[in-house]
Amino acid sequence: MSERKASQYLKYAVGEILLVAIGILIALYLNNLNQNSKDYQEELYLLESFNRQLAEDLETLEKCISETEERGKNIIRIVKMLENPKEIDLVEFIGLQIEITRDDYFVSSRGTFDEAVSSGKLKFIRDHQLREKLFHYYNEIANERDNDKLQYKTTNEYVTPIMVQEVFTSKEIFEGFTQAKIKLPPLDLEKLARNKRYFEAITYTLGDQFQLDAWHEYKELAKDLKSEVEKMLKHYGVKLAD
Repeated sequence: MSERKASQYLKYAVGEILLVAIGILIALYLNNLNQNSKDYQEELYLLESFNRQLAEDLETLEKCISETEERGKNIIRIVKMLENPKEIDLVEFIGLQIEITRDDYFVSSRGTFDEAVSSGKLKFIRDHQLREKLFHYYNEIANERDNDKLQYKTTNEYVTPIMVQEVFTSKEIFEGFTQAKIKLPPLDLEKLARNKRYFEAITYTLGDQFQLDAWHEYKELAKDLKSEVEKMLKHYGVKLAD
């Protein structure tokens, strides 16, 4: 009888242990499912945020490229107009002068990337190749902005002072900006057509081409990265707007 009781107790103990073990395994499984669901939601949020901000970058780059190319055309137009200064439409010419002292500068929408890196959440992007591309893109546009910085310095320290001295202090330009009648010398277009400092300012603005080259590179990087992000979103069943 004693042996029979010991055998029953042993079976009971083994059964209890098995039940506890099964309970623990079920709890771990459910916890893992819950954690995977949270990780998935974090990854989805990051992918959708990156997709949106890359679209903003592409829109900004398109605007910068378009406006800078148009400004380059207007500068060439100014030069051609000054070949025949007596035939210049003064109102049109004055309007074009503003183009010389205006620049576009690309500023990336990178809030998601910076926050993800600082918080360690970038790890939720499971595709390591995509993570590498994200690092490459945002490091590239952060470290290769020398052309923008140089053009900003050129416009503000060289072009604008020349334009103020040689053009903007004329009667027509001043009144065009302020609507105030001030006794200033008229804009002598024939003299301006021979003014080397004025053409020096125009030549400086042609440095925009270096900006354009960099922006075209950023644009291709952004398009490629956005395509990869959208591929991941489609893989997760997310419907994207056309």
